[in-house]
Amino acid sequence: MKLMKKIAVAVLAMLMAVSATACSNVGSWIVKTDSREIPVGVYIAYLQSAYASAYYMTDDVTASPIGQTVTVDGEKVDAETWIKDQALDSAEKLLTVLDLCDAAKITLTDEEQSAINESVDTVWDSNSSSYEKLGIAKSSLKELYLFSKLSEKHFDSLYGANGTSAVSDSEVKDYFTKNYSSIKYFAVSLKDSSGNTLGTEDQQKIESELNNVKDSYEKGDKTFSEIVDEYNAKHTSAKVNMAENITVLSKSYAEDFYKNLTNVKAGKAAVFTNGNYMYVVAMYDIEKETDYLENNASSIRHAMKDTEYTELIETEKNSRTFTVNEAAQNKYSPSWMEKNAG
Repeated sequence: MKLMKKIAVAVLAMLMAVSATACSNVGSWIVKTDSREIPVGVYIAYLQSAYASAYYMTDDVTASPIGQTVTVDGEKVDAETWIKDQALDSAEKLLTVLDLCDAAKITLTDEEQSAINESVDTVWDSNSSSYEKLGIAKSSLKELYLFSKLSEKHFDSLYGANGTSAVSDSEVKDYFTKNYSSIKYFAVSLKDSSGNTLGTEDQQKIESELNNVKDSYEKGDKTFSEIVDEYNAKHTSAKVNMAENITVLSKSYAEDFYKNLTNVKAGKAAVFTNGNYMYVVAMYDIEKETDYLENNASSIRHAMKDTEYTELIETEKNSRTFTVNEAAQNKYSPSWMEKNAG
C-alpha cells in the first residue's frame, strides 16, 4: 500500500486509537525527530492497517496472522514482526512528510482548517460514544485529518500543475486517454431461479440476444442506457442493472474479464461469459469524458506519480535519524491490538 493510501487508512482507522492518558506509563508518542513526534494513536492506526494487509499474505487467510508467516519478496517472515515493522515505517514516513512540509513552508489555509474542523465535528457527532469508550480525544481525530491534508498538499507541491516537478494538465490528459477506458455493461445470469446452471440451448438464446444488443449499440442508433431499458421491458421478471466505470481496465478486473476488452475500440462492444454470467460491454470514447478528467485530475496524477513519490519519501526517510519509543512499541504490539480490537 502506497504512502498516501496509508495516510487515508489512518484517518479511517481511528477506532484503534488511544488517548494520551492511556499511554502515560510509556509515553504518548511512538517515534520522533528533533522537530516533532508522532502520537501512539497514529501508530496503532498503522498497526491496524498492516494487520489487515497481513491477512492476505499468510497461508491461512481464515485465521489470525499472529503466529503465522507472511510472504515478502518470496521469503517467509514472521507476521507479527512484519506488522510491527510496517507500522513503524509508516509513522516514520509520515514524520518525514511533515518535516518536508515545514522545509517547504507548506501550511493549511483558514478554509482548509475550517473544512477539517467541520469534517471532524461531523464524524465526532456520529461516533463520539464509541470513541469515548476507548478514551479517544476529539483532538486526536483532528490531528490525523491535518496530517492527511498536509501530506496531500506536499504531493501537489511537487506534481501539481504548478509544482516543482509539475505534471501539466496536457500530460494528465494524455495519460488519461492512453490508459483509461470508459465502459458500460450489464450481465445476465447463467443460472435459473433454483440456482441450477442453464442448459446449452438456453445459454445460446441469451448469447444470441446479447449479440443483438451489441449490434444495436454499434449501429449508433441508441444509447446503451436506452438499449438496457428495452431489454428490461422484454424481461420484466429478470431485469438487469447497467453499470458504468471509467478505469484502468488492467488494474480493475480479473484477467479473464479484462482480456475480453483488450481490443474493443470506442463505439464497439463485446459479448462474453465470465463465471456464471454472460456480459455485454460497450466501450465509449474516453476523450469525451472531459467532466471525469476535470474532476479526477488529482487522482490521475497520483496514478502517474505515486511510485516516484513513495521512492522519494523512502530516500528522505533513510537520510533522517529517528528516536523510537520502544516501551510504547512493545506495549502496543500487534497481539495487543488484536486482543483489544475484539
